[in-house]
Amino acid sequence: MKQLSYSQMSVYLRCPLQYKLSYVDRLKAPPKHYFSFGSSIHSALEFLYKVKTPKPPSLDEFLKFYETNWEKEGYASPGQEKEYFEFGEEMLTGYYNIHTKDFKLPLSVEYNFNFEINKDVRLRGFIDRIDKLASGGVEVVDYKTEAEPFTTARLESDKQLTLYQIAIEKTLKLPVEKLTLYHMKSLTPFSAGPRTPSQEKEVLDLVVEVAGDINAGKFEPTLNNFCPCDFDRHCHYFRHKYMKEEGTEEGEGKGQPAGQEDMVSLVDDYSRLKEENKKGTTEIESLRGKIIGYMERNNLSRLFGQNYEVTLVQGEKQEWDEEDVKKTLLPAGLLDRVTGIDQSLVAGLLESDDTPPEIRQKLKSLRKLSKGSYQVRYKKIK
Repeated sequence: MKQLSYSQMSVYLRCPLQYKLSYVDRLKAPPKHYFSFGSSIHSALEFLYKVKTPKPPSLDEFLKFYETNWEKEGYASPGQEKEYFEFGEEMLTGYYNIHTKDFKLPLSVEYNFNFEINKDVRLRGFIDRIDKLASGGVEVVDYKTEAEPFTTARLESDKQLTLYQIAIEKTLKLPVEKLTLYHMKSLTPFSAGPRTPSQEKEVLDLVVEVAGDINAGKFEPTLNNFCPCDFDRHCHYFRHKYMKEEGTEEGEGKGQPAGQEDMVSLVDDYSRLKEENKKGTTEIESLRGKIIGYMERNNLSRLFGQNYEVTLVQGEKQEWDEEDVKKTLLPAGLLDRVTGIDQSLVAGLLESDDTPPEIRQKLKSLRKLSKGSYQVRYKKIK
């Protein structure tokens, strides 16, 4: 049975290769100051609420705990660490002054949950705080130390809050009436109502899908806003930087002398010609072929020049067996939307928000993927 936490799932959704390097290969990333800061704030808030009587610790005790348990790792300098420590102290003082005037013991602090989604997947995690409401229901409170406040769209789509609601309903059998992201920087709670059953099912289906992909060994890298990560040396999209430093071309997994072609110049020449709209010319097609050949030999998805970078993108062809599609769509009354089982219409059905989640999931499981043609995309380095 696969056990999965929300943090693991979010890493996988961001980049499957990063998940593999972190949780399968167990590579250690260098400490980050923002993780240390967030952990220090969370620990102090846990101390504040984890008392046995309604009387909270004094402000001096609260701040002393914060100081004693301050995590130092990852800061760029003593000056940066001091700045963050003082910012946290100010933040916690403000929080204390607001929330101890009418202090109430929460139902639970750092609630540890672990429940079975199906016979193959379990979900585990921690909830910062659960408050009992006068109505008999509960409120989920998740502290956030990030800079920006939370939009309505973020609140209503936050998968972590959805999974927390499901965890409480399954393990405590209590109705969740309020979901809150507490923005520590501004000392502001941002709250939404409970998720609907269909929202819960959609997120649970995603957890099961992620667990299945992990078990199937699907660990292709995915470009995202957090690239490059700490493991870029192992990534198809960034490994060329290290090959340039080492001056080698890794053909068939073995270090070999770099080829005669200067790939840095090739990248810049190809990109310059593309920018000048010279597509289709003999020169650019020759450069394109050399770039693709080099990237295939070295298992790379990106090359870096002095002024440009190029990324190799290989499209995927989606195909479905006609009988499988009929069996799936006919009971749902959707067969008329893919007349003659037109593959492009089936693909459109897969992407449509109007298609029920369970049908989308079934179509996704039935599709057969094959590699399409290459595209070489260029981008100027800022």
